Amino acid sequence: MSIEENYCYAGYLIKAESNEGIMLSNYLYLYTNSYLFNKWKDSIFIKATIENIGADKYSILPIILPPVQEQREILLQFYADEDKIRIAISIKEKEIEKLKEYKTTLINSAVTGKIKI
Repeated sequence: MSIEENYCYAGYLIKAESNEGIMLSNYLYLYTNSYLFNKWKDSIFIKATIENIGADKYSILPIILPPVQEQREILLQFYADEDKIRIAISIKEKEIEKLKEYKTTLINSAVTGKIKI
């Protein structure tokens, strides 16, 4: 038995639970955050004051379902790519912070006459 890391809840707290022998819960989570899922969701929304998808619609949700081993490989690749992106964002955020500090120092130096423009 594996520990579920993510849960997916639909409107009105409909819990989607996967059979880990057929579909990994993390794969379901990733799928329900995908472009494909969002396109399906947009196509079946019941337009009212609050957008709603009932349990009847979720029961017919089409899911691309590769074998469990391939789902694991997809998840591993996704997490590896996600880590690379997170690291790249962190590096860029640090660079932006250093540029802001440099800008502040440069402005202060110009205002106090330490440098001439």
